[in-house]
Amino acid sequence: HRHVLLTRRYAIKVPRLNYGWKFFLRGLLANINEAFIWRVLNNPKLCPVVFALRSGWLIVMRRALPLTEEQWKTTNYDRFYDIVQCENKIDSFGMLDGRIVVIDYGN
Repeated sequence: HRHVLLTRRYAIKVPRLNYGWKFFLRGLLANINEAFIWRVLNNPKLCPVVFALRSGWLIVMRRALPLTEEQWKTTNYDRFYDIVQCENKIDSFGMLDGRIVVIDYGN
């Protein structure tokens, strides 16, 4: 539902416009949800949001490194689900400052 532009330090997420109105709205809501969840929980298991427009048009998070297959296979991801809903897939998590964080929690 979103385009993600990766820079050296940041992940910039914007709603997708090319798949129709429904996908665009879901992208807006995902950005709004991630910003809200970060603001309320401010939990170290979540990738930090450094900037967000309240309208959902844009969210900027710190860039986490992709997990390796070994990291993915050896980590208990149940410990993340008591904090936030996220998909149980390798692309939903990343490595930041030596710890595994959820990078896609806008569901």
